[in-house]
Amino acid sequence: MIARKLRRAARTVARRAGFEVCRSTVDSRADLRLVRHLAVHRVSTVLDVGANRGQFAGELLRAGFPGRVVSFEAIPEVHRQLTAEAAAHGDRWHVAPCCALGDRAGEARFHVTNNLVSSSLLAPNERSNAIGKPMRERETIAVDVRRLDEMFVPDAQTGVLFLKIDVQGAEPLVLEGAARLLPGVQGLLLEMTVAPLYDGQMLADELHALAVSLGFGLWDHSPVLRDARTARLLQYDATYFRDAAPAGS
Repeated sequence: MIARKLRRAARTVARRAGFEVCRSTVDSRADLRLVRHLAVHRVSTVLDVGANRGQFAGELLRAGFPGRVVSFEAIPEVHRQLTAEAAAHGDRWHVAPCCALGDRAGEARFHVTNNLVSSSLLAPNERSNAIGKPMRERETIAVDVRRLDEMFVPDAQTGVLFLKIDVQGAEPLVLEGAARLLPGVQGLLLEMTVAPLYDGQMLADELHALAVSLGFGLWDHSPVLRDARTARLLQYDATYFRDAAPAGS
């Protein structure tokens, strides 16, 4: 009884200070849920598209994913940081050559934002700019664009594939450029946008319908970005898997 009262008092103090105290479980942590989902589907290789400095891959490996991650990043200065971060993990984390991924090979203008993580092949719109300085465009740079199914060719060690795409509105372009790879992909993680933040981007309902049309079913979702002025949800991550068991199970 005393221990319970002490825990309750500690939670009250933490909440007054702006913190929430909870147990680290699959209910409270998206990274632990994803690792569980990957294990259920026997995923051994994760393709991390829109890796930035490696935040997603680093969390995934620290949360216990035992397989391999291959990361892709378009901004040269960020790609260098990503490569340094991945080097500490040896063969478990590989970084592909610096390029953007899209539906065709070529060159494109890439919109770099102040916070870097909101950068995209698509231009930020007025709603994005109104959120604050971090999401405003800092500069545009020329980048090489490649198709994912040309940049990554599965080999004997690849095993079951999972594809994470976080490219700020350009997710459909990456999926189109992965067409020859998708039949061997068991699951997807897509960043979904509820209200448009980039010119010409596909919103969550349509992107969900696209994922379903490709044979995937929704397994999980977690919030990513809210408008601080209204608390409206703007972006969330959605995790999908094929209903059929993975090959070799």
